[in-house]
Amino acid sequence: MGKPEYEKVASKLEKDYNCYIPDCHENPEFLKRVLQDIFGDAYDDIINEIRVELGEFISQKYFDDFIKALAR
Repeated sequence: MGKPEYEKVASKLEKDYNCYIPDCHENPEFLKRVLQDIFGDAYDDIINEIRVELGEFISQKYFDDFIKALAR
């Protein structure tokens, strides 16, 4: 995801939920809804990219739970 997309997601999170991307660790459903709204059918591809970017951290329960919450 490039800078324009990142800023679009950050702006929509702030507008819709009065939160920022780091806040999504506690509320992954906010990020999920915003990503679905912005990227539509490409949402699954975005989740896969997040999974790849987390790399070795995905084995940690916290990150695994985060990805699972986004993928529901």
